Amino acid sequence: MLHLSAKGFRLFHSLHPFVHVSLPLDIAPVAIERKTTMKNLYPHNRDRYLHAVKWYLLIISLLMIVILGFIYFFLSIYNSSSLLLHLVIDCIPSAIVAISVIPAAYVFLYKHGLTLEQQLHQLFQRLLSVLDTQRSTEEPPLPDIGMTMVSEQATAIFEEETAEEPEGHPKIKDALIVVDVQNDFIDGTLSIPRDSSRLLLRELPSAIKAASHNGMLVVFTRDWHPPDHWSFKENRGPHNKHCVRGTSGAEIHSDIELPHHSVMIDFGTKPKTRGYTPFENPAMKLLLDSKEIETIYVAGIALEYCVKATCLGAVKLGKQVRAIEPLIGNMGQQEGIDEAWRQLVEKGIERCVAIPDELLFHG
Repeated sequence: MLHLSAKGFRLFHSLHPFVHVSLPLDIAPVAIERKTTMKNLYPHNRDRYLHAVKWYLLIISLLMIVILGFIYFFLSIYNSSSLLLHLVIDCIPSAIVAISVIPAAYVFLYKHGLTLEQQLHQLFQRLLSVLDTQRSTEEPPLPDIGMTMVSEQATAIFEEETAEEPEGHPKIKDALIVVDVQNDFIDGTLSIPRDSSRLLLRELPSAIKAASHNGMLVVFTRDWHPPDHWSFKENRGPHNKHCVRGTSGAEIHSDIELPHHSVMIDFGTKPKTRGYTPFENPAMKLLLDSKEIETIYVAGIALEYCVKATCLGAVKLGKQVRAIEPLIGNMGQQEGIDEAWRQLVEKGIERCVAIPDELLFHG
């Protein structure tokens, strides 16, 4: 097993302010069951917003009708034999009728709960997912001026640490990435369905223990957002406020025991960063882009967002990437689940429908 010394951890901490040794957390779980309802999916002022849209449509329609009425009046008293002018005059009454139908139709749909808001919301999220997929396959931006030197030092530490292993101990060749197993995603403000979280919490702790026992590098990632992150609904983003740094909702769930020599990578740490992939943090690439690591296993939350982006970022490094389906939580919408798996398999990522032997703890 690879044991990173205090020297190694101090160096990794110096690489980036959000890389650090992870220690067991002593935080009571947030015992609040959240159900996915329309009230949770949309802002509390939804009705006020829809009501305002109704009045905006009405006012705009009335203004357009008045303007078209004036145009029709003046064109009617203007003597001209122009065919085009007569065509315009004939079309104006039909246009007035069509414009007057728009607010009436909206009011009818609004009263019967048939607004298109949910469909537009899903379309917006799908667009964000496509953009995130493109971003996650791009090379991360160059960090500060000293990152090249730091990368060489990190490689030297890997070689130094593995060289110190007693004979008979396996050198590190695999890594397990545990994505965002945080309170807010399990039983908090942006929680996955209860069945998915129960399965995850039942199987994942022993898999982490097995990975550590078998000499894998175990990397935990966390959403670590500022209070004004773009993705929050209060900032016109698509999600409920979640994983705000320094809050209990942002901490790793208490059922997950962090191995002594695991590493924590935080991302989404600035208001404008996307916050869907830990490869936003340059230290993530630095840890995994090593010749000693051949296979990367991925588990955590949620398949459609950060897990997918993490897999796509890892395969970009030229590694064999295996996504462990029983160890991955999802948002519960079958269409989104199928699409996420399709994208991953298309990029050469292995979909493991059972937990591999390497992650089964027999102790």
